[in-house]
Amino acid sequence: MSDSVHLEWIDATAGRFSANGRVCPELGETISRWSQSHFLTSSAGRSTSSDVTELHQAGQRVAELLRQITGHDETTISQCHFATTGEQALQEMLVAARESKLAQANASSEPLKCLSVVGSDHGGGVIGRMASGRADRHAPGWPLVAGFDHVPWRDMARRIDGNTAMVLISPIDWHEMAVRAEAEYLTAIRAACDEHGAALVIDHRQLAPMGGGFFWVQDSMTEISADAVMMSAGLCGGIDSVVVVSSSSLVDAISDVPVDQSSIAGRVMVACIIEESLKGWLSGDLLVIDTEDFAVNLASRLSGYESIRDLHVTGRIIGIEMDVPAEDWIAVAQRCHLKVNPAGEFAVGLQPPLIISETEASDLIDRIGTVFDAISAIETDQELPEEQADSKAPLIEDTEAET
Repeated sequence: MSDSVHLEWIDATAGRFSANGRVCPELGETISRWSQSHFLTSSAGRSTSSDVTELHQAGQRVAELLRQITGHDETTISQCHFATTGEQALQEMLVAARESKLAQANASSEPLKCLSVVGSDHGGGVIGRMASGRADRHAPGWPLVAGFDHVPWRDMARRIDGNTAMVLISPIDWHEMAVRAEAEYLTAIRAACDEHGAALVIDHRQLAPMGGGFFWVQDSMTEISADAVMMSAGLCGGIDSVVVVSSSSLVDAISDVPVDQSSIAGRVMVACIIEESLKGWLSGDLLVIDTEDFAVNLASRLSGYESIRDLHVTGRIIGIEMDVPAEDWIAVAQRCHLKVNPAGEFAVGLQPPLIISETEASDLIDRIGTVFDAISAIETDQELPEEQADSKAPLIEDTEAET
């Protein structure tokens, strides 16, 4: 889209929306087909036994697609489950992990606990806020959820014991400059979970599928498998929904979690969207798309700015660490019609689409450079160009941003 100064907005986080950063016609058609099927064939739009059957079969189809894309076997990808919100997915994972732990022969009689990382962000809602290891997520008035302990990465493995039901982690911390977790931590956590019978759940919801030979970010770091992986970004077209990929170790416990019948139809819709997205991944052979060129070109473009401390790169997931406060940088970026996310007090995060043309990539990189140029001009009291000085430019909504 363009505004009065004819400067198009660029969304540097559009990769969270879809593989190409845009509204995919196929997803719209999928939702339309689901709506017609559900509301025309169901009783007054209510869920039926056929919806339950379709949900299970869709989980099997999506699991098979993921096995074809990733190369993992049925031990790692046994079945897929669908949720209409992130909070719903977290709640069901918590129940499944606890029930799985209690079913073990050597289950402890002590209260069970779940571990997550200090500084982690697992979304809004009651459980999401309490699972998050961030003080700003624990707002006054929110009820406490018993059993969540927040532990630094370096101490996580040794804190896992016989009372641990679930370890909830994300391989990249968006609030800490988009830095990757260290491979040795992931390996040690997996070993400790195996030793004590705890479920390792990876929260991949804010991270789009990676590309560059890997689907999941953790696969690019070390050879470990999770008991479950929660995904959303890059697959759901911006809809708040989740696919939970369960391994053989946790599939029965997740399948046994009671499901509100009123949510089944919505879960079927989520399954349809995820399935269509993964078909696109498979037919387009997106796994092998090179992700290094963009980061190399970005680093080259930004190499002359003294305010940049470092670039933290994992595929298309990029954190720009700098001396400028993120709040100030984002304010200037908005004037330059660039959408980014904060990634800490002195960092911003990018997640451009996996499918991006040379022109689009060049435009995005140049726009990022324009922001640094504008900040340099401000710092040296130089007059900004008219396009950059337009502080009254309207902020764009996520669904309107283009790359």
